Amino acid sequence: MDKNRPARVLRDGNLKATIWANRNDNGLYFTTSLAKTYTDAQHNVRDTGNFHSADLLRIAELSRLAHHAVNELRAEFKRSNGAAGRQATAQNQGALPYRETAADQPAGKSGRFFEDADVQGGHQGAGSVDPALR
Repeated sequence: MDKNRPARVLRDGNLKATIWANRNDNGLYFTTSLAKTYTDAQHNVRDTGNFHSADLLRIAELSRLAHHAVNELRAEFKRSNGAAGRQATAQNQGALPYRETAADQPAGKSGRFFEDADVQGGHQGAGSVDPALR
């Protein structure tokens, strides 16, 4: 399992929800981190967990889309592993449904949600709303 690669990244402009697949003794579970991307005075790209009040509704919508994406990832894992996957999950083994993402892709147009994977591969996932972003 590659602990450094997110399972999925959803974006709305400079806001993002990063979904991580994890394992423990109870099996597979997902966590989500929310961040706002900005460029500092030295031109370094940074993330922060602090949001302006104007960002809060967009963060709420990203959270809703992340919830649906996590449900899709769980279903994808069950479909790809079947009964063997359920047994492997219980034993802390088996393949995770990682999807290629590009964290350095442009953030897109504000107010239009997409997954990083959408920018590269045309995947129509939970984060996809506007085909014009492809």
